Amino acid sequence: MLAFGCSIVQGEELETELTIPKLFAEYLNEPLENFGNCGASNEEILFTAHEKITAGQTVLVGISDISRVYWPHSKTIEMSSQQMDKEPKNPLPGMKNSLDTWLKFCYNEYTLEQYYIKRFKHLEKYVQTLGNKIYFFSGISPPDSLFKKQHGNNWFTKISLVNFCDEHSLGRMPKGHPTSEAHKQYFEEMIKEFNI
Repeated sequence: MLAFGCSIVQGEELETELTIPKLFAEYLNEPLENFGNCGASNEEILFTAHEKITAGQTVLVGISDISRVYWPHSKTIEMSSQQMDKEPKNPLPGMKNSLDTWLKFCYNEYTLEQYYIKRFKHLEKYVQTLGNKIYFFSGISPPDSLFKKQHGNNWFTKISLVNFCDEHSLGRMPKGHPTSEAHKQYFEEMIKEFNI
């Protein structure tokens, strides 16, 4: 099994190794390669998946927070741009001004969700064309997420792991990640729905 996602898929902060990918791989009796990455955006998840997936593999994708559109990798906060109209070129404080303007005038989660639903559907079609099985779950999303409408068959997106954890009072780790028990109970719900 190949797993893709953010820190939730990676298992950051967990008190045990019982992540959804590990539980799923054990359930299917398959070896696991976990490509989860802290802070990964859906763009990074899709890019990594397209780079790593080949025929003959089960694929698990944990959908990340839709607002992470500008988080291409964990070093984004350290990036800086250059002011081009002065000599010598002076570093600017990263992309802050550009992002502030973009957020103010362009950002719309509804549009982003529609975009990423299409992108994940393209990934699904690609993986199925290779003859592989692919499964999706929602790691982080708002309660009114459009991903809820995708729920069914190989999509477990009616509730995110984070919201499931909170609804069932399963606790959070110091940085806010769901506990191992939340992973375990959420996985049990996934397997019932996937009917594997």
